[in-house]
Amino acid sequence: MMSKASQLIVIVAALILLVGAGGCGLKLVTQPGSSSTASDDAAVIPGDTVAQQVGGRGTAEEWIKANTPTYKFDGENLQFMQSVALRCGGDALAYEFTFDSRNGGYGNRINEALDGVKTSHTIRVTVQKDIVAVAVTDNRYNEMTGQFGELTTDTATEERCL
Repeated sequence: MMSKASQLIVIVAALILLVGAGGCGLKLVTQPGSSSTASDDAAVIPGDTVAQQVGGRGTAEEWIKANTPTYKFDGENLQFMQSVALRCGGDALAYEFTFDSRNGGYGNRINEALDGVKTSHTIRVTVQKDIVAVAVTDNRYNEMTGQFGELTTDTATEERCL
């Protein structure tokens, strides 16, 4: 078991790594269960409001439920994980969710043989000006086009300022 001093050192080291990661184009905004106040969020992203973050999260969540082929086909247990501010700025935020599928694979698999293997997925949805610009599952499947590897949520993609 770690002492409180050891835990504090680990936390400080993690914060230093996160600050150093600021150059890679991402910034953590919120995590599950966070109940930050408007002043807390303003300190994290100057000029951004809680309403923009929460509204974008709602936009992303509803879009996943209504439009994401992988989730619509056999997805369940959609859970918000975090939001990330994109370095290209403005009001673009990426929202990360997890969900389970009752079968392996991606997209609408209605004409495919199903394996019945419960599969966990991570989906990242970028919302800019209340519009979903990108939706990628497991960093490999573009939910908007149904293509693999066409677009991922790596730093180079995010820095294109969708």
